[in-house]
Amino acid sequence: MYSRTLKIKAMPEPKAPPAVRQFPTMGMTVDEMAEELHISRPNAYELVKQPGFPAFRVGKRLVVNRAALQRWMDDQVSHPMGDTTSTE
Repeated sequence: MYSRTLKIKAMPEPKAPPAVRQFPTMGMTVDEMAEELHISRPNAYELVKQPGFPAFRVGKRLVVNRAALQRWMDDQVSHPMGDTTSTE
């Protein structure tokens, strides 16, 4: 009576989740910096414009050096608002 066979379609392989970086990269974009520092994107771009800020261009892209950013932040704590006088 019923001579039709059912064709069962194979389920597609589940896609692997996107690769997660185990180690931070040496450089990051301004958007990544804003996210890590929990500041707004416009504030991040204002920081990049400051003289002495550790950012450089690669083509049209702005890259922030992660290690230099940490040193720059440490220096800002030591000498707030551009104060370069020693505390001797």
